[in-house]
Amino acid sequence: MTLFDMIPDRLFSVLTSKNKILYAESLFIIREMMNEDMSIRRQDLVSRIASRLEVLLDNSELDEEEITYGNAQGPYEKANLIFQVLKDRGWLEVEYLADNSFEEMVNIPDYSFEIIKILYGLVHQSKSEYKGYVYSTYAALMQLKEQPEYSYTALLTSYQRTEEFVDSLNKLFSNIRRYHQKISSLGANQLLAEHFGRYQDEVMKIIEPIRTNDSVYRFKGSILDVLERWRDSAEDIDSLVKQGMGSDRYRTVEECETDVVRMIDYIISTYHSVDRTIHRVEDKHSAYTNASIERIKYKLNTGHDMKGLIARLIASSGDDMVTDMMSDAVRLSITQQFDRGSLYVRRERSRKETAETLSLDRSELPESVRTDFFNELENMYDDSQVDEYVKSNIGEGRSSSGDFRLDSSGDYICLILSTVRAGDKSAPFSIEFMNGERTERNGYSLPLIKYTLKERKNV
Repeated sequence: MTLFDMIPDRLFSVLTSKNKILYAESLFIIREMMNEDMSIRRQDLVSRIASRLEVLLDNSELDEEEITYGNAQGPYEKANLIFQVLKDRGWLEVEYLADNSFEEMVNIPDYSFEIIKILYGLVHQSKSEYKGYVYSTYAALMQLKEQPEYSYTALLTSYQRTEEFVDSLNKLFSNIRRYHQKISSLGANQLLAEHFGRYQDEVMKIIEPIRTNDSVYRFKGSILDVLERWRDSAEDIDSLVKQGMGSDRYRTVEECETDVVRMIDYIISTYHSVDRTIHRVEDKHSAYTNASIERIKYKLNTGHDMKGLIARLIASSGDDMVTDMMSDAVRLSITQQFDRGSLYVRRERSRKETAETLSLDRSELPESVRTDFFNELENMYDDSQVDEYVKSNIGEGRSSSGDFRLDSSGDYICLILSTVRAGDKSAPFSIEFMNGERTERNGYSLPLIKYTLKERKNV
């Protein structure tokens, strides 16, 4: 059996359509109404979609496939169309009441319910919760001293909680790796916001319980004592199989016995190896924390604004190339203040001594300095800022660099970076240099460049 033997072929097409936001929000409304009442009338669902998503519906345009359902105009008509598309794609079903009425009731298939729950959790559950997986396993097994007739139920619960525990550790490790990889692209303020914001919610709220109240080391011994006794006792295995056969989960005794032994072995092997997994998570967490601290120190000590870049470049080389390279982007000037120390003081004469003339070695600007400079520029002005600057200018009827808004050095830098960005396939625009022509704007010398927005095809 394959995935699409269980779900409709076109189930996910609504999440890649032109109006995917409308469909996603409508699915969340369905989930909300299911929590309120198990029975949902079609009319009530369509009305709530129309009222809740009125602004989105007003601003939406039907794609070619949706037009086949009718020429919907107002919010209610469009909401009814959304309902019809969701029904045809398999997200929901319609049934009629048993009293021979024509009132339509909404039914949510089991696969649809599970998928909607996952999608809703991705958007609305910003904080990860740790559910005490180790203690739950321990508690389920310890209660058997007084209720041995529930041994199979305790085994099944322990197996499920152990699987969830392993999934939680794997997700935790992946999250730490994701944060670690982002360090090099963030500034000091962004790093602090990430670490004390989302990192605390997604990572620390899982790490801390494992270290303290749900520690593996507190409950591991007792869990393994029960499971290893079961594994080594034919009598206990027989008892578990008899209880398992009473649950209607298995067709044969052999199938039940195989599954019982498999669950016991899985839990035992997991708790024998979980120490190594936790150590890996802890090591990754420490590496991320140390790297974050070092990156924040580096950013705070070196400075990451334009003024700091200029100071570092000039300090790194005495070459006039530095000044030439920056002169078009930033207006440099010398300022002085008049204070008590500025009063005239007669210079003391000193005896002139003849010294050997030293030659000045004028070397080119080191490649590392240039690379560092442009890397810092990219961190300060990312692709989205450059794209937004170009699109905002083209949206105002401008089509060449000679017409672009140029009110600050930041605009000038975005304009320069746009010539680099245009070479990226993901850039929403293309450029064409106009035969080496140049123009002057607000004291800046610019190459004359024609900008064109790329057409985006709807998926």
